[in-house]
Amino acid sequence: MARAPRQHPDRARPGDGPTWHLQDLAEDLDAAYKQVAANPAVTVNGGRLNLAKLDALPLPDGYQAVHDAVLGMLRASTIPSCCWRSTATPGTST
Repeated sequence: MARAPRQHPDRARPGDGPTWHLQDLAEDLDAAYKQVAANPAVTVNGGRLNLAKLDALPLPDGYQAVHDAVLGMLRASTIPSCCWRSTATPGTST
């Protein structure tokens, strides 16, 4: 949504101040507000944006196979043996 700043004809005039730049920012903010408010999941109440709860997307096709493979790998390694190996002091026997 970001765009290059516009070249305002009054930019080079001394004493013009930031008016042209603030106008550009106000237009950008207004356009962004209207774009968000156009979303059907968004309602505007008292100038505040409220987002409706969205439904979950369905799981992708390969999800169950990957899920089962990861669970199989986790079961192969027990947590106590993992912790024991990582906390063992080198040079000592268990």
